[in-house]
Amino acid sequence: ELLVLLRALLNQKNVEISTLSSSLNNAHTVGNRLQQDLATSSQTVAHVSSALRLEEGEVQHLRLAMHVRDTALRRQSVENSARCAQLLQRVATLEAHNQSLWQ
Repeated sequence: ELLVLLRALLNQKNVEISTLSSSLNNAHTVGNRLQQDLATSSQTVAHVSSALRLEEGEVQHLRLAMHVRDTALRRQSVENSARCAQLLQRVATLEAHNQSLWQ
């Protein structure tokens, strides 16, 4: 009778060990999946960071291009203002000359 009880206890412990082993295997499987997900996430972050650096470079390039264009437009505006002043002076001179001819 003691032998039957010991066998029953041994069988119960074997079932518990089997259950624990299965749980451990499941935990390893989940851990492996998490490691794969982490690796994938790390790659995604690296790609996004790289894309952001490229965009940042493009933004810097566009800022430089806009600065060059703005500088050229300011220079052109100054030149146009000077030319306009010359033309206004010329018109005033011609009007004065015209006025003197009528007198």
